[in-house]
Amino acid sequence: RDQGLGFRMKLAHRRLALTQGLKSICWTYDPLESRNAALNIGRLGGIVDEYLENCYGRFESRIERGLPSDRFVVDWRIASLTVARRLAAGKRSIAGFASMPRVNRTRTNARGLVENHKLDLNLTALRLAVEIPANTDAMRAKDLRLAARWRIESRRIFERYFARRYRVEDFIPPGPQSAGRCFYVLRRGRAKS
Repeated sequence: RDQGLGFRMKLAHRRLALTQGLKSICWTYDPLESRNAALNIGRLGGIVDEYLENCYGRFESRIERGLPSDRFVVDWRIASLTVARRLAAGKRSIAGFASMPRVNRTRTNARGLVENHKLDLNLTALRLAVEIPANTDAMRAKDLRLAARWRIESRRIFERYFARRYRVEDFIPPGPQSAGRCFYVLRRGRAKS
């Protein structure tokens, strides 16, 4: 972790796939894992418009703790100009983030964990922000009930907005722009290539 190995492996995978004439690579990951979101969406420029409910069944591992294995399906359009620009950009900020409507309003509970306070499933702006916990592994260890609630509430959010032609097109990791919090950026309509 934190050595950049996953990023370098994805770049090698992209180079190999491009030489074979491939234009897209797809895989799944847990939408509540902010580290994976930062890599798959934020750094690599993958997009998501498909949500798989309990994709692999329940895992009884210490990390998953028996929760449903919901997954995003990432579409990494490796031959696109958007991906090439994202890979070249490095660290960046997202224009207009501060004014994006928030699908979920959150608060910090008495245990210091982020929880949803209010969900708005009827927004219509072009771009929307969806917050997720910065560290779901720690949340699962401290409060499994809250982690299960996050799973169900985030499932409702993404399934609802994907059905309304939104897709995940960016991710804002914890930092100055997000006041240390994590957000997906959803955009309505077709993705740019």
